[in-house]
Amino acid sequence: MGILVAPSPGDLTQASGTVRTVQGDIAVAWRRDGDRFRCKVQTPAGLPVEIRAPAGTVLVKNPP
Repeated sequence: MGILVAPSPGDLTQASGTVRTVQGDIAVAWRRDGDRFRCKVQTPAGLPVEIRAPAGTVLVKNPP
């Protein structure tokens, strides 16, 4: 089992947060600068993560 990060910024230009899980902390921070979107995700080692950027780009970290 993994996690999905799919920011939907609306009118926001940045946001961040951390969620504690039994596997460890999951931290997400993103920022929008004009047409650029930057997203930083920190997860416990080995946890599968799918990141979906607002423009439709999909990145996968640690696939199952």
